[in-house]
Amino acid sequence: MPTQISQFRNRVLVEVPGCPTPRIDLAVVNAIREMCKDTYAYTKSFEDEDIDYTTIDDTDNDSYTLDLSSYISNVDPIAPLKFQIDGGDWNLRELTLENDNSNLDSITIQGTKFFNYPALTTMKIFPFTDQSVNFDIFLKLAVKPSRGVTEVENIFYNDDNWFEGIVHLASHDLQIMPSRPWSNAEHAIFNRSRYSHYMGLVKINDSLGGSPGSQAIEGGYF
Repeated sequence: MPTQISQFRNRVLVEVPGCPTPRIDLAVVNAIREMCKDTYAYTKSFEDEDIDYTTIDDTDNDSYTLDLSSYISNVDPIAPLKFQIDGGDWNLRELTLENDNSNLDSITIQGTKFFNYPALTTMKIFPFTDQSVNFDIFLKLAVKPSRGVTEVENIFYNDDNWFEGIVHLASHDLQIMPSRPWSNAEHAIFNRSRYSHYMGLVKINDSLGGSPGSQAIEGGYF
């Protein structure tokens, strides 16, 4: 069962007595999203085989468009961390072009493909120039829960470093609000410092391969 955002309330309420619970819930969601952005430790991975090369759009920079919505529901992409074509590693660099660029070769970098997000759950990768056979793709993305979620994966509540970081950041963000009964600028500095501590521990665990926030999903959505 997922963890309800409301389960964080009592812990945060200790830091901000009198704060309305809807405001606490919003601060918790924002803190989770911010911690995911700061750590890149919450990830989703996707792979698929035998992608039809005819789906490459030669009128749009020889691009391939991925619809992420079916496989990363309730999360938003932050950044690609790993990308492979037929088992070979490629770098991905974000680039937005206004239209089809007939001179794309002039900015092409060996071993690199470009990407952008035409929509929140759509990712475009290019160029697949002269792709004439079907191919396989693997993609690992750093992600964050979407705005407005009411529940999240258990990792955010059950792992001490995630939980403490979220609580301290949410408390900080509420305490720095001016002229509220729960405002506490001095204690907000402490909470921000503790957030940095726990955020660093999440990053260290992730770099050592110990982050339980990574999830691989295999399936044919590409």
